[in-house]
Amino acid sequence: MELVDNYQKIICPIPAVYLHIPFCRHICPFCSFAVRRDRSELHEKYIQGMAVEIERRAAWMKENIQFNRDENFFVENLLESIYFGGGTPSSLRIQEVVYLLSQVRNSFPWSDKIEISFEMNPEDVNPEYLRGLAEIGVNRLSLGGQSF
Repeated sequence: MELVDNYQKIICPIPAVYLHIPFCRHICPFCSFAVRRDRSELHEKYIQGMAVEIERRAAWMKENIQFNRDENFFVENLLESIYFGGGTPSSLRIQEVVYLLSQVRNSFPWSDKIEISFEMNPEDVNPEYLRGLAEIGVNRLSLGGQSF
């Protein structure tokens, strides 16, 4: 996918989507990322806000891709990577991850070989959660060294 930067008129490839999940069980003193203490009652509002943003970004891209030079451009340029980072994405329930992935899926065309990466806290790793991630297409996990 390409997107025209209206300020600099620079064309940038965008083959990936990053989904930031800011929730953390504990805030590490060295962390410089946009995070907050996990409160599950905030998940739904945050996820709904992300869904709206995903839809807006997709609509903007469809309207503005290099002055609509090719009506098939958006369909032919497939998303290659989705990265769930944070924070601690594994603070989400599998159903919440499914919802976010479905929003991306409904908004952007995917490559058949898409890489779906997911950051996890080692304390959240259990067979049921891993099975759930595998079933929804997550094919790469990242465990931060600061978590050990």
